[in-house]
Amino acid sequence: MRRDKHIAALREILRDVRGKFPPKPRPLVQVPIPTLPTNRPLTAKEGWKSLCWIVDVATSEGREALSGLSLGLTRIIQAEILRGLFFDARPGRSVPSSMEDLLWDPSLSFASDGRNLRGLLRRRRTSTAVSIQSSAIIARPWNAQRLVISMQNLGPGLSWKSWRNSRNTHSVAWLPWPLIWVDNGNHSMTTAMLRHGGTLQCGETFDASPLLRAVRTDGENWIRVSDGQPFAKVRSVPMAALFTVGQRLLRVRKRN
Repeated sequence: MRRDKHIAALREILRDVRGKFPPKPRPLVQVPIPTLPTNRPLTAKEGWKSLCWIVDVATSEGREALSGLSLGLTRIIQAEILRGLFFDARPGRSVPSSMEDLLWDPSLSFASDGRNLRGLLRRRRTSTAVSIQSSAIIARPWNAQRLVISMQNLGPGLSWKSWRNSRNTHSVAWLPWPLIWVDNGNHSMTTAMLRHGGTLQCGETFDASPLLRAVRTDGENWIRVSDGQPFAKVRSVPMAALFTVGQRLLRVRKRN
């Protein structure tokens, strides 16, 4: 009887000790680093191989890692948009930032049944609300002076106060990322992204799963899955990587 009491007391002590220490971390999945040259700059193909490796690493970790990678890639795209805006003051110049600039011509029929990009998006009845500072958002500021005025006035304690949803704001969410395309209110949205954030209520939501299943990319071309034939050149490598992340998110969702 006394021995049983000692055993019970020992178990209680062990439970108490275990509760004071964090659980053992999950073993790190080792994704082999690609073999790359060390004595010269990487080629475009080698850069794509590096991008694919980081996507593989994020996939091995899970959904949150892939979502974080989506955010990082959209920040690269947004930085390229701002670079084009800030480094070229010529009137009338265009900044590559539209869906057509980053993907391919939306009117181009490429699917086996003749559908184009928009035809492969399924409208969802549900509304999507996202945090501006922690979501994959692509805003398209087109006038540097308007952006500077917005940065002067929009924010906590400034004359326009903090950013908020208004009739001037319209955006479209693509799932599964979600990837947000801003098509109205671009200058104020860019300011909110840079300065203070907020919550964006998207005007429309689409499921991009059919699109992600119909197309793949090798970093140089957009390729039809149905017959393996390229139908458009990749114009933005970060966008191609973001597309690949979307495909991996579908796999994670299915696995879960």
